[in-house]
Amino acid sequence: MYPMNLLTWQTAQAAGLGLETDMSPKQKGSVDDDAGPNVDLTVAPYGVPPHPANQAFAKGMEAVLMKTIGMNLSSITTSENFPWAAIQIRDYFAGHFDGQLAAPAKPNVPKFLLPPEQRVTPVIVPAAFRYRLDSLELEPPNRACAVVRNLDWLTETFHLSSAERKVLLWTYIANRMLPAVIEGVMSEIQCLNERQAHAALSLLLDEPESEIAKCFSAPCHLRGMRLIDSHPWRYPLTLDSYFQGTENLTDVLEVVHYSRAGMLQRLSDLSLHWSMLPDACVPNEQFYRWFKPAMAEACIATVNDQPITAAHIVELVWWLIGYRLPAEQFEPLAGNIDFVTIQKAIQCCCMGRSQLNQGVTPLTVMQALYAAVP
Repeated sequence: MYPMNLLTWQTAQAAGLGLETDMSPKQKGSVDDDAGPNVDLTVAPYGVPPHPANQAFAKGMEAVLMKTIGMNLSSITTSENFPWAAIQIRDYFAGHFDGQLAAPAKPNVPKFLLPPEQRVTPVIVPAAFRYRLDSLELEPPNRACAVVRNLDWLTETFHLSSAERKVLLWTYIANRMLPAVIEGVMSEIQCLNERQAHAALSLLLDEPESEIAKCFSAPCHLRGMRLIDSHPWRYPLTLDSYFQGTENLTDVLEVVHYSRAGMLQRLSDLSLHWSMLPDACVPNEQFYRWFKPAMAEACIATVNDQPITAAHIVELVWWLIGYRLPAEQFEPLAGNIDFVTIQKAIQCCCMGRSQLNQGVTPLTVMQALYAAVP
């Protein structure tokens, strides 16, 4: 039987793993320059066929993380919200209890989507719920896959902390599996402020609150490297805000890289946030619904191929790394730099500094941006 916090156990088991898998190094989608003459360098990123070993690991870890949330649920959410997250976890594990749990009476949907007559809070006793989960034995996820090896490589190459490694793992699993049951459960767990959210994440990830805060506060180099897109400013603040992934994270973890240099090369191939792509045809008013006004205007300028102003650069830098710098410092860059260049410059800065185990400062960000202008 697993201890209460399964992620700590899983992380310890995964330490130092080599690639013990039958995955072929010539799997379509791997595009390392140092891989040799037989590699198809024309394969576009983010088109990697799912591999059974990766899928099996993700599915196993999904169960581990769902149990971890369930075992801590009564401590990280209010009594009012507890039943709505608990019922999703209960239904997820219904097949593991040999008929001891009744099948769901209706599909799991958020409370606010139910008709008024169905908005009856289900009765789930926290102590009994935890006892039932504690008796649940899960098969250890098979670690012989590219995801585990690549996560090891990322951790070692960028000197990531234990908390950062776990954030990447949770984010990958939450965004990788469909339907997104983990994200659905975490969306039911509301927090009054960041401090309360950090306390909840400290329990789930079995890390000190101070280490959790470092993962998301400026400079957030996981975001700067385009591995996560978590922005805990949304209202109401829910735990799923802390586990928003990018195409880059999924891609870099699932590809069978030939070397660490190849992994870094592939990570350097940027992908834009989909809503900022010119061909996304997103109406301007949609940006204002998604973002604060200044950030929405920066997105609209990007979509319409308009010059980026100093105020836009302020918002984009804040979005990508978390620093809020004076607009005056960006005036010489206005009209001379675009979003892609800003993103690439910050990513390269974060990757380079992290490889050297050096911090990212406002000065290093400014130097990277100015150096990126032709």
